[in-house]
Amino acid sequence: MEEDSGLPANAGPRFGNNDVLRHTILPYCLLGFLVALLAPEESSKYPTIAAVISGVSSCIPGIDHLANATASPGATRVFLAVMWIFFPLVVAIATPQVDLACVPRLHLLRRSDQWFLVGTGVAISLFSLMMIAFFPAITMAEAVSQGGRGGWLMIALTQSRIGLALIGPLFFCIAATWSAATIKLAYLVSQTERTR
Repeated sequence: MEEDSGLPANAGPRFGNNDVLRHTILPYCLLGFLVALLAPEESSKYPTIAAVISGVSSCIPGIDHLANATASPGATRVFLAVMWIFFPLVVAIATPQVDLACVPRLHLLRRSDQWFLVGTGVAISLFSLMMIAFFPAITMAEAVSQGGRGGWLMIALTQSRIGLALIGPLFFCIAATWSAATIKLAYLVSQTERTR
């Protein structure tokens, strides 16, 4: 005989609602993949694209740092600029679609624990975004000779456009999903406070 835990039947993780994945995150990954593969190496031929890339690069120093460490700096600049331009839009579209499995149990936590969860989500989101935005200024030789656990990742990102196309969008997609989930969690916690 099953025990009644007092929780709704759907309190566990829900994988049936893949709207955020299907309508937001996968198209964002596909956009990054295609831009990384098809972006022109010389964006100076296209003055509008060059101006947009220059503007985004002036705000986000990691774009030029990572591009200077790659075998195809022009295409990497275009890829990173496009991903950063669409990042806020993806987060805004994904936030209402995120299906958090912890929502039915959120009311069981103390208010301070709920806000601790939100703070943890904010810290992880900021950390993941800072890894992308403030990429260290290194040369291509330093990126290749890095070694260690992340050495193969740096080689894949910096030495081939296919590596950039396969791995690069994942960083942005994970950061966008986590940011959207954190914003949704903060909204739900603030709504929980109003009902108390």
